[in-house]
Amino acid sequence: MSSLPNNIVSQWNLTRTQQEVVLLLLKGLSNNAIACSLNRSVKTVEAHITTIFKKTASPNRIALMIKTLPLQASSNDSRGEPAAAPVMQAANG
Repeated sequence: MSSLPNNIVSQWNLTRTQQEVVLLLLKGLSNNAIACSLNRSVKTVEAHITTIFKKTASPNRIALMIKTLPLQASSNDSRGEPAAAPVMQAANG
C-alpha cells in the first residue's frame, strides 16, 4: 500500500492504521471494503473514521478528500513530481 505524504501525517498526527484508512477512504472504498482490506471489523473501521474526522475537522469523506488535495499538491515525490490526487469511486452499497 502506498503512503500519505509526510505533511499530511504530521499535520493531523495520524497513526499508521489511520493513515491506511485515509488512503482507502481516498480511493472511495466503503467501510465494509476497508474492513475487509485491513482485516478489521466494520465497527473498528467506523471508530477509526470517526477519529480521523475529528483530527482533521472533517464532517465527512468528501470534506476529507477536499482537505487532502492542497496538502498532496504541495508534497512532491522523489522525482519532483506532484503527488497524484485521490480518485473517488462510486460506492456500491
